[in-house]
Amino acid sequence: MSQSNKRPAEIIGYVHNLSPVKKNRGATMTYASFTLQTKDETREALIYSTQKRHLFQQSQTMRRPIKIEDYMFTEDKDKLVVNDKSQVTAPQQCEYDFQYREITTPQSPRVSIFDVLNQQKERATVTVIAKVIKKSETKTVGKNNLKLCEVVVADESAFMPLDVWEDHISTVEQEKLYTLQSVQLRIWAGKKKLATTQRTTITE
Repeated sequence: MSQSNKRPAEIIGYVHNLSPVKKNRGATMTYASFTLQTKDETREALIYSTQKRHLFQQSQTMRRPIKIEDYMFTEDKDKLVVNDKSQVTAPQQCEYDFQYREITTPQSPRVSIFDVLNQQKERATVTVIAKVIKKSETKTVGKNNLKLCEVVVADESAFMPLDVWEDHISTVEQEKLYTLQSVQLRIWAGKKKLATTQRTTITE
C-alpha cells in the first residue's frame, strides 16, 4: 500500500484492537493493524514496522497511551501508518489530558441466511442467528499456516457454508445455536460463504 503525506507533528493515543502480524494479498509485506483512540477521535492505523509491534501490544495491555512521531498516512489519507522511521515512545503525563475509554464496534445488521444468499453483496458484514449442522476437521492453510474449520450453518430460511478461522474454531460446536456477530460474506469459486474476521463475536 502506498504511503504519503508525511506529518511532522506527533500524535498521542491509546491502542485498541491490535491485530496479529498479517501479510498483504501478494504476500510481499507484513503488517499489523490497530485503532488509535486520541483525545477527539479514533483513527484506524497500520504498523509496517513489525519490530515495533510489541510497543503497541504493551500500550494496549497496560491501557497506557503511546506517542508516535514521524508517522505517515496511506495514499487515501484513510489510515495512519507507522514505519521503520517512526518514533514510538511513552508520553510524559504533562503531554496528554485524556483517559482510556472503551471503543464500541458498530453493530452489523441482523439478517436471515436467505437474505445473505440473495440480497447481500460480497464483503458485506452481517449478523445471523444459526445452528451449526456440520463441523469439519480443522486444517492448516496458506503460507502463514492459519487454522481453518469449514462449517455449515442453518436457520429457518436456508443453510450455507461458514469458514471459521483461528481462535473462533473452539467457540463453535455441532448442533448448537449461535449468534454470529459481524461475519463477512465472501465469494469463492462462484459460491457465497460466510467467514469469521477479527471483529467477529460468537455467542451461544
